[in-house]
Amino acid sequence: MDNRLKLRAINFIVIIGIALALTVAMVSITSVFRDYLLEQRFKANVQTVEARCDLGITDIDSFRDFIERVDTIYNVFAAVYDSNHNIISRRHPDITAGRTVFFDPFAHTDLIEAVSEKNTGIITVPFLVVLDNGKEVRYPTPVFFRIVPYFEDNIIVIVATPFIGDTIQLPDFYYPVWSIVFVLVLSGGFIILILKI
Repeated sequence: MDNRLKLRAINFIVIIGIALALTVAMVSITSVFRDYLLEQRFKANVQTVEARCDLGITDIDSFRDFIERVDTIYNVFAAVYDSNHNIISRRHPDITAGRTVFFDPFAHTDLIEAVSEKNTGIITVPFLVVLDNGKEVRYPTPVFFRIVPYFEDNIIVIVATPFIGDTIQLPDFYYPVWSIVFVLVLSGGFIILILKI
């Protein structure tokens, strides 16, 4: 094999390597970006619920209605419980094709202990999702809890957001920008390959 063919083969392998590296980088950055957006969603919902809790409860029905509206947000769990951990609000479970999603916050002993020790806090629990093929996947799920006085008793407000990447929509510009970067880098590589040969 002459030197030009060797050089062409080496350059071609380098370009394929760059393409693979870009693909791996895109997947990794996309995952981190999705987690960031999920974290922002969780924080925004917690701030909204905290602000409503700060007002106090004079009418339990309107308070429950508010929490139930938060619960209608896709991939957000929000519920009100009595002091015995019985749910007293209506749930709007997420229905996603291909998996069964059911979150029970008080199935996690860490959360039960945290609620018994503090009036408010955030704890991360593993959320089990069962796919239609039977595979089980656990997702880290930050859970906000707050005990709110209500007459002689207390109620517990829970807000959670499972960090399931495909439940968050990326901005419209995201994939076009990656496509442009991908094309520019590969085009540059091929131009260099052609000029060297």
